[in-house]
Amino acid sequence: MKPWQQACGTGVYWLTWPGLWLYLHFSHRTRVLVVCDQHVLLVKSWLGDGKWSLPGGGLHRGEAPRVGAQRELAEETTLNVSLDDFQFFASTTASSNGLRFSYDLFVVELATQSSVNRQPSEIAAIGWHDHHQLLNRQLNQEVQEALRAWFK
Repeated sequence: MKPWQQACGTGVYWLTWPGLWLYLHFSHRTRVLVVCDQHVLLVKSWLGDGKWSLPGGGLHRGEAPRVGAQRELAEETTLNVSLDDFQFFASTTASSNGLRFSYDLFVVELATQSSVNRQPSEIAAIGWHDHHQLLNRQLNQEVQEALRAWFK
């Protein structure tokens, strides 16, 4: 991601913050920790603080969390994983920059690192990362907590 792109995304994030607060405050979301050996799949959104995060998003009305997690993972990364491979890990809340929302965290363990592609309209960057080489300042709080819990 180019610096000007991140700056635009961060600017839009702060301009839309009141709307995001209303939207996120009353929504339930999903996140997916995709693991292959010691590597994790992370994304950076166009809209946000420029930190790596877990794939995931909001649920559609009446959608089961596991189904929503599968849909969001496929939409953001083009990774198609069987619904049976989504292991429920935790229900928790996230809080960042005054935004707070609840989400269900699922884990998908893969035998090999699959090829992934980002959804250009939503995701600025995507990649596999060795979790030992990630610095906390590069990760949002959700990722830090998920990695600590999974790799303990």
